[in-house]
Amino acid sequence: MADRAQKGKILKKAREAKGVTLEAIQDATKIPLDSLKAIEEGYRVRTLTDFYYRAFVKLYAQYLGIDVKSVLENYKEEKVPPPTKFRKAKNFLREKDASPLLKKETVSLILKGLAGILILVVVVFSLFALGRWIKSRPVQPRKPVVKAQVKKAVKPKPVVEKNVSKSQANSSVFAGIKQKNQKLNLTIRAKKSTWVNVRVDGVDRLRATLSKGAVEAWTAKESIEISGKSLTDLEFELNGQPTNPASKANRIIKKIIINQDGFKIFD
Repeated sequence: MADRAQKGKILKKAREAKGVTLEAIQDATKIPLDSLKAIEEGYRVRTLTDFYYRAFVKLYAQYLGIDVKSVLENYKEEKVPPPTKFRKAKNFLREKDASPLLKKETVSLILKGLAGILILVVVVFSLFALGRWIKSRPVQPRKPVVKAQVKKAVKPKPVVEKNVSKSQANSSVFAGIKQKNQKLNLTIRAKKSTWVNVRVDGVDRLRATLSKGAVEAWTAKESIEISGKSLTDLEFELNGQPTNPASKANRIIKKIIINQDGFKIFD
């Protein structure tokens, strides 16, 4: 114990001469702080066995630059042992005696046989599945054959077509609105997924993407403004009457204004 205390004093004196704290030694060497105190004061702790004591003292002395032999007796530098040489094992089987378990011809025949069996299994399974599918199909009853009766041809009466211009058709939709000064009741249906922005009487009411089949409706006193990427994908119904001003347009329509005067289309 006295010998350990003497060695600890040497290490402590060297540490204090360099102005290094135990915490700095612990951070640099990773030696536990309680072990460093035990080494300097010369007492034992449970975790500081003789093996760890020699290892920690050696590491502590090397960090302080002290000769390890002055604090450790019978200290010898460790030498790396020479590499072990292994002798090659004798080959008990000569090349002449070594023979393959299966010849190439045998392996080829086995592989061909397995491939044939696999193909046969696939064909049988396919025929079995086809038969089940044919049986599961419902049998439709045959329709009775009815002999067609020959009727005398009747000459059709000439039909007088009335040409109605597009402006007249649109004016019929808005005639009731102008006369009665009704509100604008507009319903739209999305034929495809499309993004729209709707303003009713100058107030934003909708700004979203309508999915296919979605239906939206609004009521306005003066005007309804609809804008989007492509309004040709929408169907319109105004005051209960279906109308589609953008259906026959050969261009991309990005804005439509509906008021008492009718539809105004903008590219």
